Amino acid sequence: KIGAYTAAERCGSQVTAQIAAARALGTNPLAYFIAPSLSATITSTVILVFTGTLFGILGSLVFAHVLFNVSIFQFFQTVPRFVSIEILVGSLFRALIFGIVVAVVCTYKGYTTEKNTVGLGRAVTQSAVYTNLFILFSNTFVSFFLESLGVF
Repeated sequence: KIGAYTAAERCGSQVTAQIAAARALGTNPLAYFIAPSLSATITSTVILVFTGTLFGILGSLVFAHVLFNVSIFQFFQTVPRFVSIEILVGSLFRALIFGIVVAVVCTYKGYTTEKNTVGLGRAVTQSAVYTNLFILFSNTFVSFFLESLGVF
């Protein structure tokens, strides 16, 4: 969803001539439009995965305590048997790669589109399709990489 929004936003900047106006004023459109979008998408993806993991662990703590009377100490004593620090770091690395894929593909598709509403729709659709394909491919390579390091 965020990728489609990013592509639509960049395409909208092209359609409404914001990028041409920035160039006319001597501003670098890559630094003004593209770089903040890339950094925000990548950073938010990693933060979202970290937050989701944290709430997943805390939710399972509440679940184990309420339903099975597992103490907090006992819960955190047994968590390392099932989840290692390497797995957590690996998931954050994977999120970083996926964030880069989403940010680069969607920003590129939105920035290089036709400057009309048909181009906007096409850019959003293509960014969604290409993002899913590139995430699938990058997941394969990241899995092989992490497995060669012994993380998974």
